[in-house]
Amino acid sequence: MSISIRTLKDEARFRSDRISLLLFNSSVEYKTIIAWALFYFYCRLSSQVKSREQPHSFHQTGFSFLAPLDSSLTHSGLADVIGYLDPLLVDNGTGSASLSRDSHPLVASFIYDCLSFWRQEIESIFRSHFCCYWIHVYRTYPLEHSDPASSFSWHYDEDPPALKKIFIYLDDTNRRNGAFRYFPKRPSRKLFKKGFISNSVSRRLKSQELIDPVMLRESTWAEGNAGQGFIFDNNIIHRGTHPEAKHRTVIAIEVMPSSSPLTLHNIDNSLRLPIFDDYPRKPWQNRYLIHTFQPPPC
Repeated sequence: MSISIRTLKDEARFRSDRISLLLFNSSVEYKTIIAWALFYFYCRLSSQVKSREQPHSFHQTGFSFLAPLDSSLTHSGLADVIGYLDPLLVDNGTGSASLSRDSHPLVASFIYDCLSFWRQEIESIFRSHFCCYWIHVYRTYPLEHSDPASSFSWHYDEDPPALKKIFIYLDDTNRRNGAFRYFPKRPSRKLFKKGFISNSVSRRLKSQELIDPVMLRESTWAEGNAGQGFIFDNNIIHRGTHPEAKHRTVIAIEVMPSSSPLTLHNIDNSLRLPIFDDYPRKPWQNRYLIHTFQPPPC
């Protein structure tokens, strides 16, 4: 009897999550979606970012390459950062290496310069100021077998719709050395209608079966040279890919609406302090903005 009740509860949750995906492109709790919608509305009102015609199709596709960086960032700045990271990101046999959560002023300054260069473009997408939540710098290496339930399988990030991610490639990146791969909004919704849900291990594994060779033709590779940045909607279906050769180094940044402009202090905190979760459940409590860090209660 208990198994039947559990099965019914699982089925009800599946249906609820599927409806939420179709309505909001997210399967987080409704109260979280509402809280973030209100916070986002407040940020847009208080930021006074001038409304400008969208320079790209981000709102239609959920993905956009950012403008090429100027030469000072792509040459000396990028070279300095890569030279600094090379001895710190060594393959440990797991297929990836992450930058430690320590103080890395050179990396923080480079990220701040990049985001400042793209500020108007990013604000035009948010229609508000923005800030960072967490920042993760890592390198992926060839790996024969990856965990089928990891981010190297097709998934969405299970975040409120207001959040976005920015990736900055630090190497020339193509499909052979680990380029990001994604389904734009329209094919993502097509998969949601078919029942694609990846918010648990079992659902993620089962949902991989929905992506057959025909469906796969609607996916896109995000290839680019070192210094290429792009922004994407966390809730489009996407995946990481392990390189077939060489490696890929990337800066991944979780960005969210803000009522005040970006600061270097925010970036330093986002890069240095521990990552506890993908986003704050209470959007007005961004722990990476505060000067005195307080870990969340256990």
